[in-house]
Amino acid sequence: MTFACGTNASDCTNAVDGSMVTSASVTDDPNPSDSHLQFNFSSAVEIKGFIVWFQNEQEAKSLSRIEISVYGTEPDGNAFRKTCYNYNILYFDGMHLHAHITCATSNVRFFRISPQNGGSTKAIKFAEVAVYGV
Repeated sequence: MTFACGTNASDCTNAVDGSMVTSASVTDDPNPSDSHLQFNFSSAVEIKGFIVWFQNEQEAKSLSRIEISVYGTEPDGNAFRKTCYNYNILYFDGMHLHAHITCATSNVRFFRISPQNGGSTKAIKFAEVAVYGV
């Protein structure tokens, strides 16, 4: 898997390094194409959903939603984009706040995570991102 950060994001690889101490940071922006973490698969995969862990509880609670867009290619060769949301339904595992986003999709080549923070310019720190169903 490779990573890319939008211009309002930093330290993308920290979101999948297995450590809850490090984090990737994304700032919400009026231009959402600039405010994302992007994860690229080496080949098309089938996914069921995502779990996103936050480093800071207050930041996570300030979100209006988390948007995950998955991109891929249909069997006929046409490109597609599917957007899945979590409207700030958060869970606490005893140590960290996290969110589940169901997004069953086939032929996924990459996905982007964007925090939707009501236009606030405060950065959101994602401690870890996990894809399940791959």
